[in-house]
Amino acid sequence: MTNLSVEAMPPIDPPLPGAPPNWKRFFSFSTDHKVIGIQYLVTSFVFFLIGGIFAMIIRGELITPEADLLDRAIYNAMFTMHGTVMLFLWTFPSLVGLSNYLVPLMIGAKDMAFPRLNAAAFWMVPVFGVILMASFWVPGGPSQSGWWAYPPVSLQNPTGNLINGQVLWILAVAISGVSSIMGAVNFVTTIVKMRAPGMTWFRMPVFVWTVLAAQIIQLFGLPALTAGAVMLLLDLTVGTSFF
Repeated sequence: MTNLSVEAMPPIDPPLPGAPPNWKRFFSFSTDHKVIGIQYLVTSFVFFLIGGIFAMIIRGELITPEADLLDRAIYNAMFTMHGTVMLFLWTFPSLVGLSNYLVPLMIGAKDMAFPRLNAAAFWMVPVFGVILMASFWVPGGPSQSGWWAYPPVSLQNPTGNLINGQVLWILAVAISGVSSIMGAVNFVTTIVKMRAPGMTWFRMPVFVWTVLAAQIIQLFGLPALTAGAVMLLLDLTVGTSFF
């Protein structure tokens, strides 16, 4: 028998480029799908706690019929920000994070189809989260039009400032839409093109099927939502009349 040196053997699973081999990889522009999945999950849980604080403030106001904790404008802002955070910064990122971690492992792929696009999609999440939270420090405070932002309520600008809470809200939602579209393209391509040999359509786990169905729906729906947000932003800032 021939004795082979352990040092001469290549590593079984070398680390992916862009992923430092320590805890710093969770705070860097990593292209490892597992790292990105954990980044998504941790970020979404942070905003889940923030959205929960907004919910407790709303419930504190509703303890009595009188507006003795918040005035009407602040209550509407809390209502809007709670719904926005829980939908765009908790529900979407947490599901994407779980899918990022599990889907490549379940279909036998080494990583996502577009690792750099995957990382870019994640880093847009804290960006639009910070933009959304920054609306507390602009004249007039955060958006007060509800998380659905229906015109004409969402087109009102009583302060007259170009930078206001509603503009920052629309900008954040538009960035969120772009991030989700990038992620949907990545997931659909990964599942369709990067399954391991023998992983046929009817051998895929049910979880992968749910991810594929959800991402296809997003590819149809999110471009319209993002375009609507851009049109609303133009109405509010430039004076167009789309709505």
